Amino acid sequence: MPTLKELGHNIVAMSPYGLAGPAGMPADMVQVLHQAFRAAMQDPAFVVELALYDQEPACLPPEEYGRALRAAYEHERVVVKRLGLAHKGE
Repeated sequence: MPTLKELGHNIVAMSPYGLAGPAGMPADMVQVLHQAFRAAMQDPAFVVELALYDQEPACLPPEEYGRALRAAYEHERVVVKRLGLAHKGE
């Protein structure tokens, strides 16, 4: 299957996944989970599997990931509104 770029669309995008916990989760627990997932993402077998899909491991610190999510949400909100796909009142 051709990529968007191969079809003539100058678009390269990541497909990020993340982990979220409940509001008010203790900071030490957030760090324990972050470190565990970061270590798992650096596992050689996982890195090899990602490479099969032309992907690289990417792991942001919790605060940075939160900022990235909020920025992506705002960007998509603007696009959806511009395309007339938003629900009334949004």
